[in-house]
Amino acid sequence: MSNEVPQVVVTHEVLGSIVREVVGDGVEVTVIIPNGKDPHDYEPSARDIATLNAADLVVANGETFEPAFSDILNGLVTEGRQVFFATEHVTLRAGSHEHAAEEQHSSEEDHAHEEVDEHGENDPHFFTDPATVSQLVPALARALSDATGLSLVARVADAIGAFAAIDLSVREKFDALPSGTCKIVTGHESLGYFADRYGCEVVGVVIPSLSGLAEATAQDFAELSSAMKAENVTAIFVDEGTSTKVSDRIAAETGARVFSLPSHSVPSSGDYGDYVLAIADTIVTGLTST
Repeated sequence: MSNEVPQVVVTHEVLGSIVREVVGDGVEVTVIIPNGKDPHDYEPSARDIATLNAADLVVANGETFEPAFSDILNGLVTEGRQVFFATEHVTLRAGSHEHAAEEQHSSEEDHAHEEVDEHGENDPHFFTDPATVSQLVPALARALSDATGLSLVARVADAIGAFAAIDLSVREKFDALPSGTCKIVTGHESLGYFADRYGCEVVGVVIPSLSGLAEATAQDFAELSSAMKAENVTAIFVDEGTSTKVSDRIAAETGARVFSLPSHSVPSSGDYGDYVLAIADTIVTGLTST
């Protein structure tokens, strides 16, 4: 492209904050999905599509985290355009919900062309764990360098170090909790990586799905309510923008309190570390105030 400043386009804001940490100030980074909006159900506009088509590099989450983008991104790949799927460069955890798919996509080509399936097997929410995010830094830096011509060798170690520092800060917050007390319920399966990393137990989810677009059944409601009572869970953390209708019912049934989880919003600083710390602070506050 002839643009003086290389154009990198990222699908959602949390991923955008990670890209900025790696690339620095030498590149214009544009994020398509507005900060705070749920990527699971965002529909790209004609302007969004034009922005994607004009990019030197598109950085997407992958694993159908942004399902409405699937055909667009696949089309760019088919045209030979540079599209970086973050989930192809980290160790993914399997979704635990009952609707998980039984087959894995074993190659990058299969992954790039997979059909939209909101019940996909792998959990796409890797970005809630800075240690997992660190895994993609070398490959992301290479893709950014290839697309922009910038040398990012020095920034790789800096970015990995920054993510390690974030991880340590979050770990200190949870180490302050009494052992075995971090038992949580979430709106959908969005905190698996975070919980695994920081020693929390996800007792259940309001919507048994990797996205918030599914619906809970009466059986789901009864099983979750029973599990919460058995484990003495006092807090439900619902992703921002998700209806609290079901979670409010469960809270009334169990005596738990509902907290809004900033899972799609990067704070005004634009800093990835502040994003992860905001999630940690919400959970710790919720657990200690109930």
